[in-house]
Amino acid sequence: MEEHRAGIQEASGGDVPGAEDAVDDVFFCVAATSRGNRSNISYFHTNAAGEDADSALALAALCLDHAPEHHRWHHHTVAGARTFAFLSAGDGRTYFAAADPTPGAAEVVRFLERVRDACDAAPRKRLRGEAVAPVARRFAQLLRAVAAGDAAALPGASPRERVPPTPLPPVCAAEDAGSEKDEEEHQQGGARRRAVQQGQESARSGWRSWSRHAVVVIGVDVVACLLLFAVWMGVCKGFRCLTQ
Repeated sequence: MEEHRAGIQEASGGDVPGAEDAVDDVFFCVAATSRGNRSNISYFHTNAAGEDADSALALAALCLDHAPEHHRWHHHTVAGARTFAFLSAGDGRTYFAAADPTPGAAEVVRFLERVRDACDAAPRKRLRGEAVAPVARRFAQLLRAVAAGDAAALPGASPRERVPPTPLPPVCAAEDAGSEKDEEEHQQGGARRRAVQQGQESARSGWRSWSRHAVVVIGVDVVACLLLFAVWMGVCKGFRCLTQ
């Protein structure tokens, strides 16, 4: 992917508290491509400065160039410290974010969703930075809380929880409804298999019951036939009835 700063709208470092003095103990960047063109970055923001910002832009370009296809979102955490996340929007844009330390892969994906919503709310390119700035500010504050070991700052965390979040394994979600349909069909297939198995068990149980009933009926018939044969032999005194 080519990096053309002329075509990239960047938020200023002052948009994120702590970035104005170029000293920060956390790192994050977020980027968005043009509609349907992953080789062109239309929006980029990072809390890094100077050469570190250039490196962050190069990282975003490289990651977007290798973004997973046919997935709505994807994330990967490296060594439990840095999370990379992708989000494919319905308008053809692909969003990317990197965060160190990681607040949890799911939280990074939610950050991308908030950035996407902010960009959708600001259709004009020049207003995009202002719309994303509050989202980036809150995310930076979250990362600093994680770096300080304040697990209570994580969304949904209990005040007694003081341990860093456990990173999630790489997870992918399908981009289109096809995967959701496949999952639904898989669930339906599992239900059908269970129904078939239950039906087979019921059929086997019914067959065993019917077999026992048939054996009893046949046994009774055999005994009745033997009794009738014995009576006939007694009345006819053997086979004399046949010879007369």
